[in-house]
Amino acid sequence: MKYLSKIEWEFLQEEKEISFIEETNLDLFEVTKIYLKRNEKYEILLGIIGKVNQHDSEEIKKLNQPVDIHIKTKFHTYNLFSCHIIKDTMTYPQNEYNVVFKVQNVERNINKYSDNEEYFIKEWYLNSTQDSLIFKRGTSFNIKKEFIKTRDISKNSELNILEESMPDSILDSLFLELNDYSILLQEVPQKFGPDWSKNLGIEYQKELNIPPQDIRKKIVEIISFLLGRFLIKIGETHYDKDWNIINDSCQSPLIPIQIDLKQICKKSDRSCIDFYEGFPLPIVEKRICYIINNYLNEDKIDLSYVIHQLLLSMIVPVEAEIVMIGACLDKLSEIWFKSSKSKSNGELIEKKKFDELIEEYVDNLKNSFKDYPKVFIKIENAFQASGKQKVDFFLEELELETGDVEKDARFYRNKPAHGHLLDDEGLFKLMYLTDAYRTLLNRIILKILNYEVYIDLTSGNILSIDEKLSEENYENYKWLSDNFPLKAVEEVQ
Repeated sequence: MKYLSKIEWEFLQEEKEISFIEETNLDLFEVTKIYLKRNEKYEILLGIIGKVNQHDSEEIKKLNQPVDIHIKTKFHTYNLFSCHIIKDTMTYPQNEYNVVFKVQNVERNINKYSDNEEYFIKEWYLNSTQDSLIFKRGTSFNIKKEFIKTRDISKNSELNILEESMPDSILDSLFLELNDYSILLQEVPQKFGPDWSKNLGIEYQKELNIPPQDIRKKIVEIISFLLGRFLIKIGETHYDKDWNIINDSCQSPLIPIQIDLKQICKKSDRSCIDFYEGFPLPIVEKRICYIINNYLNEDKIDLSYVIHQLLLSMIVPVEAEIVMIGACLDKLSEIWFKSSKSKSNGELIEKKKFDELIEEYVDNLKNSFKDYPKVFIKIENAFQASGKQKVDFFLEELELETGDVEKDARFYRNKPAHGHLLDDEGLFKLMYLTDAYRTLLNRIILKILNYEVYIDLTSGNILSIDEKLSEENYENYKWLSDNFPLKAVEEVQ
């Protein structure tokens, strides 16, 4: 396949040496090499190699605290943020030092094109969907070469020969025409980026109305939610109308250092909707656009925090995952009752009516509980739903039927939350109920966004948004768990 690397992936595709330095805030005299690269975890490293002298030794000691570094060269301007030393070595008899910084993010301007007007933006993400079949739009690739030969003769001195290779094509994208913007989702060719991750490019064009940064952030949130992947941003590139790079940025993955990024990228998708089975391309794209438009236009309830936390829960161990999902449900019910969508605002009885009913008893109650003020405060607030009751009330207002599966998932969250150790069978059940709990949250969010179907993550079945999880499937699972314990299954395998 014929690719032009600068439009297929971020600029740190390989080690970049920074040379022809004209200006920098690094006060080092005898620098022989400066380079930028990514390590195996896809973190950004800045390396500086130079000759040892007393001045540089003292300056290196000052760099032990995180610093921002500015470097201007003949061709580029770099701004590197939150740089901290992870390696500092001296070698003798070469009298050479080697300092390596871990860098949180890098901004690079191309001096030649820095004043050009922006026409295209491409954002780059790790941990994209494992399912390439959802990308149904075709892309063609071709290379045209012009051969010019000039001869020292009076006539026909110049030959211009144009050669064109046979085009290649691939299905690798989705085009989403939203109400106010249009975007292109494109699978990054496997030769770019780390080989342990599927990668995604999101393209915006001036002619299709480039959204502001806060809207682009929300678009990524909802696309991540629909794909069932925690998309991890590692950079973006800005181009002029001729696809010259004006500026770009790259960043180290924003995930805890304890998390194994490679293992995250190997996990299966947790998609909440069906992207392709039985649906022609235009319908798939329209359904995705319908959800994204509803998300961007939802002004009564802000789902951003809950969706972000729900995505984060995908990258933690399952014991923490179910706890985080439960916290998302609690938070979502709280947000709902504070919004104008709620009819009750979480009140079991109107506060005014409640105050009228207890008015004649208040003084006696206050006096009776004068030594227990916290108990009296609970009595005063008894008109409000709380805890499990609040979530039940929320689901009732949403008119979302739930059954034994959802009930058990909500209860089982308490086991890891309260530090209970689980045996193999308990872990097996935990994994099943975690998928059930995530399905419930997906279903609630899709219901708020007026979507009509969802995917049951415990079975892969597509269900009506008003249909609860199958209790028959749950009974079959419990029979399987009782008769074929996890340890026995592992021994057979």
